[in-house]
Amino acid sequence: MTSATNPGDPVTSATNPGDPVTSAPPTGEPDIPPDEGGDPPPSVSLPRLPVGGDSEFIDDTENLQCANVSWIVEAGGPGELRRGIQIKITDFKLDEQSFRYSREGCEDRGPTCVGYTITVDSDNPACVLAVLTNRPLLSTPDNTELRISGRIECPDVSASTCEDFVEAAEEGGSISLSAPSVDAPEEDPSSDPTGDPSGEQEPEEDGGQSGSETPNPDESSSDSTPENLPG
Repeated sequence: MTSATNPGDPVTSATNPGDPVTSAPPTGEPDIPPDEGGDPPPSVSLPRLPVGGDSEFIDDTENLQCANVSWIVEAGGPGELRRGIQIKITDFKLDEQSFRYSREGCEDRGPTCVGYTITVDSDNPACVLAVLTNRPLLSTPDNTELRISGRIECPDVSASTCEDFVEAAEEGGSISLSAPSVDAPEEDPSSDPTGDPSGEQEPEEDGGQSGSETPNPDESSSDSTPENLPG
């Protein structure tokens, strides 16, 4: 005897608890494996960033000047600063015979460029670099150009946008430093004809007699006493 199923009854199926599950209900999301650890953001190092600006001495001795550094890529172009791109300053190139840079000295004019990161939120100028004069300075510097190296990072933009930005930034730029005054050379004692480092001449020794000498009263001339006077 067989049992009939009422067409109005719901159809149910039983699954053996020991059978493996071979599929999951669809969710509408693509099956993408998670990024374990994550890749570092794309970055490119440039030896000469597209920066410019002026520099001026802030002391009367011309020993300290502040160089204003600005991003100078044309606005509206692919090299314009934007969200998702940042530029980390890594090094400075200048005439080391005449200048040296410092983290301190220009804090009242803006953030120091040492270790600074340029972003779309940076002011204009973005940062300021303190430049000191190496003293004594015996000749006018042959090169007053300041170049800045940096690393462009693109954590939140597409690869093509980052490539266009880097290409536009490769034109480079520089800041013109002010030429300091030159120090007067120190006098060399060996150049003194007397050989005396003090420059004072010793009195000359007089080996002869001067016509203005006063005769010694104790000495009598034989011509002053008459001889053989008549008695």
